[in-house]
Amino acid sequence: MLDILYAEKLCVHDWPTGVPPPGPDFDLKALSASQLRALVAPYLRIHLGAMYEAELGLDNDDDDSKAEAVKAKKRKGKSKKSGDKGRKKGPIAKEPSVVLHISRWPESDILALEMQASNVCLIPLVIDTDGRVVHTLQDSEKFIKDLPHFHKTTLLDTAPTR
Repeated sequence: MLDILYAEKLCVHDWPTGVPPPGPDFDLKALSASQLRALVAPYLRIHLGAMYEAELGLDNDDDDSKAEAVKAKKRKGKSKKSGDKGRKKGPIAKEPSVVLHISRWPESDILALEMQASNVCLIPLVIDTDGRVVHTLQDSEKFIKDLPHFHKTTLLDTAPTR
């Protein structure tokens, strides 16, 4: 995914803190239920609104019996078989109040890439909800391969570390 972000000059903003960021080792299937929820719940909450809240039994109506009955029915029908490969409990990730979004790089970063400025390696590709840059251009294998050989050592050696 980092290579696609580099090739299209995009950056992911508000990646949920506590969820492993996209990269070479990212495995969606390895995420805990909490981490998966942190990724999708804000989007679902905004776009489904009351339907999403009702499905969780969180609607504000006085009569929660229907939502509770749906939840109970879902739980009742699920059994754990030996060898079941369902989601395992894992790291807890806090559900963010913002939806992750993808935006184009600012013109200054595009210009830095074109001019192969010394700080080009630090162009952010993924920024988490705490504002921390978790992946930069130097993490993209395609970016490294695209660099002319004489620039690789110069740019990578002079780039400040995160």
